Amino acid sequence: MSKASNVTCYVFGGKSLLIQCSEMLLQHGHVIKAIISDDPSIRQWAADNQIHCHACSDQLMLTDTGPVDYLFSITHLSIIPDQVLELARIRAINFHDGLLPEYAGLNVTTWALYNQEKQHGITWHEMTADIDKGNILKQHIFDIDDNETAFTLNTKCYEAALSSFSELLADIENDNITGIPQQSGQTGLYKRCDRVPAMAIIDWQSEASQINAMIRALDFGPYSNPVGTAKLFHEDTAYIVTEPEIIQGLSGRAGEVLDVDNHLTVSARDHAIRINKLH
Repeated sequence: MSKASNVTCYVFGGKSLLIQCSEMLLQHGHVIKAIISDDPSIRQWAADNQIHCHACSDQLMLTDTGPVDYLFSITHLSIIPDQVLELARIRAINFHDGLLPEYAGLNVTTWALYNQEKQHGITWHEMTADIDKGNILKQHIFDIDDNETAFTLNTKCYEAALSSFSELLADIENDNITGIPQQSGQTGLYKRCDRVPAMAIIDWQSEASQINAMIRALDFGPYSNPVGTAKLFHEDTAYIVTEPEIIQGLSGRAGEVLDVDNHLTVSARDHAIRINKLH
């Protein structure tokens, strides 16, 4: 199969993943005609590499840059208008940090953990007018560890995104890119406004596994938390809870404090949970 010539593209998005993928494009000799981002670090990177940068799609449409071969959306959290997608002569491609079609939308690493999934993954797919509905181009699946948090699962997604983008780029260059339609009937769309019930206050009447999953699903480490923080109340004071540990074989009445010497240990409906960090 013949190797495709160097392609032209626009790159939309934010965060360092966009920079990593853009550097890969440049290293392969491809042309980034413009980057669309309001992230200051990306705008500086674009300036350092003499690439035009626009804060939004509207600014791009006001310029005379014209069509390109590909449009890449990488950690871009806003809907790209149809008239902008049409600037891609061959394909508009989006990176999604979840498995499609089951986990479409936003903050899906949190919802995968909250739902106690055993596996997660990332997807590169074609962009259409319908959110996260386009044909799947690349998909990587990996296991979720028992002590996984939103922070560590997002890190896994980042690593999988880079390795799979390299594969995607090879397919583009070899004119060997194909799309697989998404399966119908398994769609789950998570919206920006979706939240954990009861303001993420722990309900000790729940099973220990669900409480453990909720706390880990809302632990974003040092990064911004767009969903909510797991918390408990004691004497009208809210405490932020992280690093839970299920203690099998130890239980009491739901909500009963069993130990406060070294760590806070509280009984859920079936087992006890030790809270290793409380703020």
